[in-house]
Amino acid sequence: MIRTTTAARPFSRGLANVISAGAGYGPAIRKASVTSQLHSLAAKRPQVAVPQFRPVLIPQLRYATKTGVPKHDKIDVAAERKLGSKQLESHPEAVTSDSSVRQVFESSQAPIDEEDNEVLRGVKQDLNTIKDSFALREVPRESYYLGAAGTLPYMATSLATLYLSYGINHAPKTGSSLFFPLETAQYYLSVLEPIQIGYGAVILSFLGAIHWGLEYAQYGGHQGGYRRFAIGCAMPAIAWPTMLMPLEPALITQFLAFTGLYFVDSQQGVRGFAPSWYPTYRFVLTFIVGISIVVSLIGRGQVQFVGSGQPTRAEKLRELSEMQPEARREEEEVKSQRKAAEAAEEEKNYESKAEDKSEQTEKENKEKR
Repeated sequence: MIRTTTAARPFSRGLANVISAGAGYGPAIRKASVTSQLHSLAAKRPQVAVPQFRPVLIPQLRYATKTGVPKHDKIDVAAERKLGSKQLESHPEAVTSDSSVRQVFESSQAPIDEEDNEVLRGVKQDLNTIKDSFALREVPRESYYLGAAGTLPYMATSLATLYLSYGINHAPKTGSSLFFPLETAQYYLSVLEPIQIGYGAVILSFLGAIHWGLEYAQYGGHQGGYRRFAIGCAMPAIAWPTMLMPLEPALITQFLAFTGLYFVDSQQGVRGFAPSWYPTYRFVLTFIVGISIVVSLIGRGQVQFVGSGQPTRAEKLRELSEMQPEARREEEEVKSQRKAAEAAEEEKNYESKAEDKSEQTEKENKEKR
């Protein structure tokens, strides 16, 4: 037992101070620690002031989801009674067989924010890029209108080729070739084919000659040598011999020439030897011309000339598909005959071996006798 003497009083008083400081969540302790730090700093030599890095104290946030609206813990009986006394209005015209039925699969009621949705934003950006490419806003209006008008003959001949080919192909089966007799459709088709090939040769020569004009104007500077002139000379050298080729090889050659020249024009635009809008302009025109050539090739593949004796590619494929079951049947017959012949030969060999064995046994029996 500790007595409260004069010697023990300071000890008990200090213990009480410590306990009271702990009960008050430590303000006295923090004050004492700061005081001790000051005394320790005063005892040291003067030093250069260095900023002390202390941890940032983030206050604890309670009720983070609290909106500040007071909760309605108490029910307003008077307001509830007032609402209950009102009579509901009837609207029979708004009642249908599905108005009170909840669908099993429902769309989301929450609005979709397209700006936050990465997928929709990416699709929207791609669509805007395609729209800007085909809009050709930077292209001068004169070049835009003349270039679009230049693709009309190509599209017209391609659609006419497809239409006439369809009529010619179905005329022997249906008895009519849609607006045109069979002979007339064949005649028009034979006229359209050289027109399309010749027009393609003219366009390729014109596109190659543009590089001569850019070289004469020294657009982007003087390249030197015969690079631009070579492009202008190569296009007619490739395009005009297609007039002497059959239809399909001629169209394929022109398609490759249009595509290759587009890549050359793109490189010229990137290097600054052509206007910045020229590669996009050439892409749109080349795309239209390429689609027209593909349509012409598809239509030409369905053509069937009566009396020519030459089947179309579609007919050849159809004949091959029809011949496959017959060829398979013949192959199975050959296999069955081969198996039967092998079985007969094995049986014959077995009989000959049996006869030899019987003769040998007879000889042995005779020798024993």
